[in-house]
Amino acid sequence: MKVLLPLFLAVAAAAACAAEPVFSCRGNVPGNIQFAAGPVRLELRFENRGSLAGEVTELVRLADFHGNGEAPLRRRVMMEPAGVLEREIVIPAERRGAFRLTYSLMRNGELVFSRDVTGAILEPVKALDPENSPIGMYCYNLHWNGKRELPVLRNMGISWIRANLSWGRSEPERGRFDWKQGDDSSRLLKEYGMHAMFNLVYPPRWAVDRVNMYGGNPADFGDYAAFAARAAARYLHIRHWSIWNEPDAESHWEGGGAEFARLLKATAPAIRAANPEAKVLPGGVTGSPALAERFYRELQRAGARPDFDIYEYHYRNIGLHRRLLREFGWRDMPLWNTEAAEGAEKAAQLVRETVSGLAAGVERTFIFLYAIPMTRPEEFEEFGPVVMVDNDGRPTGNFPVVYTMSRQLNGIRECRELSSGGLRLFSCRYRDGGPRYILWSSTGARAATLKCGGELRITDATGTESRLVPFEGFVSVPVSEVTYLDGAEVTPAAERAMAEIGTPRTTPVFGNEFEIPLSFHNPAPGPFHGQAVLSASPDWEAATAEIPLTLAPGERREVLCRLKPRRLADRAETRLTLQLYREDGALTGCDTRDIRLTTALDFTLRPAFRWGEPRVRADIANPTASPIEASIRFRVPGSPEKTAAMPVTLPALATSHVYFDPEPAEGESRGEAEAVLTFPGGTVRRSAKLNWLALKPAGNPPVILQERSDYIAPSRILFQWDGPSDLSVKANLDWDERHFKLTADVTDDVHSADPDPALLWQRDSMQLWFDGMLFDLGLNERGAVLFRHDKKSAGMKIPFSVVREGNTTRYRIAFPKPDGSPWKENDTVRFAFIVNDADLGAERKGWMYYLSDIGDPRCRPATPEITLVKE
Repeated sequence: MKVLLPLFLAVAAAAACAAEPVFSCRGNVPGNIQFAAGPVRLELRFENRGSLAGEVTELVRLADFHGNGEAPLRRRVMMEPAGVLEREIVIPAERRGAFRLTYSLMRNGELVFSRDVTGAILEPVKALDPENSPIGMYCYNLHWNGKRELPVLRNMGISWIRANLSWGRSEPERGRFDWKQGDDSSRLLKEYGMHAMFNLVYPPRWAVDRVNMYGGNPADFGDYAAFAARAAARYLHIRHWSIWNEPDAESHWEGGGAEFARLLKATAPAIRAANPEAKVLPGGVTGSPALAERFYRELQRAGARPDFDIYEYHYRNIGLHRRLLREFGWRDMPLWNTEAAEGAEKAAQLVRETVSGLAAGVERTFIFLYAIPMTRPEEFEEFGPVVMVDNDGRPTGNFPVVYTMSRQLNGIRECRELSSGGLRLFSCRYRDGGPRYILWSSTGARAATLKCGGELRITDATGTESRLVPFEGFVSVPVSEVTYLDGAEVTPAAERAMAEIGTPRTTPVFGNEFEIPLSFHNPAPGPFHGQAVLSASPDWEAATAEIPLTLAPGERREVLCRLKPRRLADRAETRLTLQLYREDGALTGCDTRDIRLTTALDFTLRPAFRWGEPRVRADIANPTASPIEASIRFRVPGSPEKTAAMPVTLPALATSHVYFDPEPAEGESRGEAEAVLTFPGGTVRRSAKLNWLALKPAGNPPVILQERSDYIAPSRILFQWDGPSDLSVKANLDWDERHFKLTADVTDDVHSADPDPALLWQRDSMQLWFDGMLFDLGLNERGAVLFRHDKKSAGMKIPFSVVREGNTTRYRIAFPKPDGSPWKENDTVRFAFIVNDADLGAERKGWMYYLSDIGDPRCRPATPEITLVKE
């Protein structure tokens, strides 16, 4: 790889004032995504603005999305208060694939600034059969962003778009139309040759009597039908129209499937009259199996089948929807998944859902979502994991996975499942013949041995390719994510992989050698002679290990290898690759494993109590095999007098605790703290916002919720809710060695419960967030019910009861310590609860909460810790 680095340092003449530094990157192609067989040029600029002073080391490192790359480019710079650093990086066209460029500044061994810039250099994918392509993309605000997004999607080989057409925006007043959103979207789709499905969503206020979170049901279904007919007539090239969105959720639609059948009956004929070629879809149901099944059963009982042409659903549950189609006698109805998302850390799961759905009869899957503007933290939490590109149009970890899937499924005609045991294997036929295969493990296996009739090309989830030559008819391939195979017929073979990477024996630490086991197996009738090569990122101090191998028929062997990463300032990920070569040098097997590297020392700051007084506790982990002498300095931001420094000796392979008194004001339960840990070869800085929530064994003040301030008042979900006029909560928390206990008295004039335990949360109930696990506690016609959302809680014995007397429902629950040991002083647990209220509706209308609004999944990880203290 050739990287050109013209560099210069510019110092502004203006006087500097301390402020947040500014980093910017300007590229020669939008989003740094290059499809034109040219380089990517990046102009990097760091404006100091008084944030740093003195000598710093600037590092620029180019790596792939797995973290593997070359040694960083370094230079030492004397940073002036108003200093500006600039670099130009040229990434040559021959460097294919997605890349991550990390720009960092270090001072005295401490990382003080770091930013990532992503991009990709890819071959354009020309869709071989655009109209029948199995993959589509949901484009939010297509009318605004389509000029930037559609060229990229076309080069990805994606030819189907899901886009919204807002009724409220198109007909803001009855009879007055503004078609700009639809016209702009339609023009862009035509310009780039895209097929599309329009979602008719979001009613205007004038058309609704009862407003809800997403607008509310139309008061007159004829008004919606008339709008739909006008849109279908105006955009005749759009032949697929989805009615509403997720109507099984009451926040979108009230009245369930029976009421929605009336909307379909009014709207479908109107659309078909306007465009006889149009197809109608019933607004994809949510990923909740219980809600989706209930909705479609109600739709079927209402006789709605003639009023839609394609069965539509969102996310997973393909087995449920296939079963309903068979049961209803709708086997011949096309099946579309119009909203599929998993998140960057599980991007390979998105491929699994798409491919397994394709084999089960799903004609088309729309990926959610290409891009959406994100400014608030909650928006980054909700959409950041699923978007293809960030706010600057640069690729996220999802992008190369979806690009590779689109390329691999391009021109597909048929997909059949040939799974065996825990190996999911799919055979695919294409316009140009075949066969090709897609496989992964459903049991957690890392690699698998296949029988193979010839040379095989394998491609991983992000597009990295290798060619394998069989050894006596066998090859070994990775199966932990998704692997695409092309070139020869394959069938599952031996249970053991020919080459597999195990789990590192100790935590991999920057600058420290670590051991990792490799296992080998010869499934052939003849002896194997060759070698294996384990490799890591090229910039490691010891990046490869070569192992000569001779294996008798059927022999299995484990080998320990040692690798040594370079020394860095903070945590990072990297991918290890194991390659198995025959005696003649041909590659016959491979495996990969992603590992996380840490500093020699790492620590977290947590709230704690000593002698009943609040403290900051640093939990310092030493993952190395030797004791380390270090020092730690604490401080309270904004209070220069509140500092402390001390030396610490950290035992090997252990976690040590160091306490600091932040001297909070009397009665103060919240604060901030910062600490810097210095040790030979590195410095780590951590900061935290802390809550000192102490729970005694008994005598704790009750938790009382009864005011509007106890709700998430700004949320739009609080529609049609009586709120505190008929609901109040008094709860008590305490603990002993056996249990962390809650008793809550909920006063509510009406109690409404769902018979399905999985839907307890939809009506009057409590939800509890305990140590990273979610529980629903409720009272339905069968009695007290505890529903566990997380498999890891299945083995916990949790006493509970729910009893209603008059208008008061008493909830009791007692949690054992998850690891089975007794609860003790200074144990901490993340705990919060909400009380759901349905007001006799089919779905909750609002809720009260304590400590954290766990009704919103994004808030659960932010739940504060409660610390157990003695009397």
